[in-house]
Amino acid sequence: MELANTAAADAEREAGSYAAAAFSLSLGGPASIARSEPIEPRPLREALVAHSAFPHVRIADTYARLRAIGALRHRQYVAGQGKPYASAVRDAGTLLELADFSSVNLYAVDRDGLTAAMRVGPLVGSNHPKARHFQSIAEDLNVSARRTLICTRLVRDPRHSGRHAVDLVSFVRVRTVEAGWRYCLMQTSEALVRFFERQGFTSTGRWSQDESAGRLQTMLLDTHDLPVRPKAARTGDIHIQGAA
Repeated sequence: MELANTAAADAEREAGSYAAAAFSLSLGGPASIARSEPIEPRPLREALVAHSAFPHVRIADTYARLRAIGALRHRQYVAGQGKPYASAVRDAGTLLELADFSSVNLYAVDRDGLTAAMRVGPLVGSNHPKARHFQSIAEDLNVSARRTLICTRLVRDPRHSGRHAVDLVSFVRVRTVEAGWRYCLMQTSEALVRFFERQGFTSTGRWSQDESAGRLQTMLLDTHDLPVRPKAARTGDIHIQGAA
């Protein structure tokens, strides 16, 4: 995996500048949202909608857009990395899975097309192949399963630096915390652990064996009901090719 730091100023502009400009006024700054338990989060398809602070982030709401994400995955995972993933659809050069049709897929674009994508689904009722693995982690860590997301298949086009991958994570955090979600579980290879740590994830110390991707670490993001990461916690951007 290609991992390299870019300037902190670049990260501030591309991945975090929305915090001061867009959300400090509307949310009263990065302070915890007062909530009373129990919280029942809104469905993800209602929560994950376009936001003016992320004009380049879109929702894959048609099969054509989902297929474009599948094509990027195939180029990166199958053609680029030689991983023997099996697709749930017959479209040539496309990698889509059953979980894609019960989750929300996000993508980012620039003037040349799709730059990055990620799949987001709820832990409760998930049909992800490793759903039981995720559920056991939530139980062991005593986090609310009904407020936990599973974020998977983060991938970026190699022509792009990876800032849009950071933006996808930030977008999901903003929109889902607003909707009552708090936690996010993510599987990743060892090479990308540092990337997710810089987005606020921590290691759970739990691993799983993926038949195509190999050994994957599961990481947890606890937002503490903060839609925007505290500015002091942000660091430089990282180039990212793909995560499971």
